[in-house]
Order: sequence, then structure tokens, then C-alpha cells
Amino acid sequence: MFAFTGFFAGSICNGVNINRINILFYPLIIFISYGIYILVKKVKLSAILIAIVYGVLFIGFTSNYFGASRDSLKFYFYDGFGNSLTYVDKFDYDKIYITTYTQSENAKQVAEILTLFYQKTDSKYFMGEKQLLDKNGDSILPYNQRYIYSSFKSLYQINRNEKITSDKFDKAVLVVNNNELEYFDTNTFNVTQFKFYSALVPIR
Repeated sequence: MFAFTGFFAGSICNGVNINRINILFYPLIIFISYGIYILVKKVKLSAILIAIVYGVLFIGFTSNYFGASRDSLKFYFYDGFGNSLTYVDKFDYDKIYITTYTQSENAKQVAEILTLFYQKTDSKYFMGEKQLLDKNGDSILPYNQRYIYSSFKSLYQINRNEKITSDKFDKAVLVVNNNELEYFDTNTFNVTQFKFYSALVPIR
């Protein structure tokens, strides 16, 4: 059933990749386990060989996953994005500009999901059904006005002769991909880098 569901899901998904059919791992594990069971039942000594092979594979995987691959994998899990959001939250701001350069150069959905998670955003506020107050008890802007997801590359292309300066952001903070820092006049911002992302606070 799992196998059929996996193949069916893979055949109807647009832009399918291996992650769309991860459900196939369940029947594969079951089939492999059953195959090992049958083999060990017929040849008792094979259990020792199988245990050694799987032990070696497990050690190799864990040493690579928590060793050589650890830093390269951080990129795919947006390392620094959450730190940047947490950092700018210490400041008083009316608006927060957040890069859409996450999974690709224009992945607003990914940036928004990550932001909602790291900011622990109230679902009713997100849906426009609730008004929130700041630390001073004043009303803050509605979600769709306070959170602005932007391609800073597109903003920069409006005038390639100018860098983006802090005077374009009135009482705002920014979270940008480090690849986008070249578009900014960093002399007009306090820039704090966190791995692959940076927090920009305008110098006023």
C-alpha cells in the first residue's frame, strides 16, 4: 500500500523530486527487514556478517553526517536565518524587511514559514483577526504591513548606480541573505552576520 501510494504521488506531482516520494522508504525498510529475517532463519551465521556490515555503515554515516557534512548541510537548513530574526527583535521597529532569498532567489513561502516559526507569530495576528501591542502598549501594524518579504536584488536594480541606504527604511530592520549585502551601503547600517544571513539595523 505504501509503495503504491508513493509511486502514485510521484506520478501526479508537478516538479517531482526524491522528497515527494519519501513514503517509499517505509516499504523498502519492511522488505529489507523481511529479507534479513528470511536469510538469518536459513543461514544462522549470516546474522554476524549482517551486523558487522550495518555497524560499519552506521559508523560511517554518523561520522560523516556529524563531521565533514555538518557545515555544508547548514546551508540547506538556512543557518543564520533564525538568529538574524531573533537579533533584530531586540530593537523597536515598525516594519521588518525579510529576504526571499532562501531556498531560491525568490522563495517567499519558505521565508514566511521560517519567519512565522522563529517569531512565534500568533496565528490570529497572521490572519488579520487580532491586533497586537508592542512593549510600550502601543498598537503595532497589521501583519501584512509589518512583515515585508522582499527580493533586495530587485530593489537594487531600480537604480544600479546607487547602493541601498538606511534612509530608505524608516523605523525598520532587515534580514538579508549574505549574498545580498553587496546591494547595500553597509556604512549606513549596523550589520551583524549569522552564518549565511545578516541582520541590518539602520544607523540613525
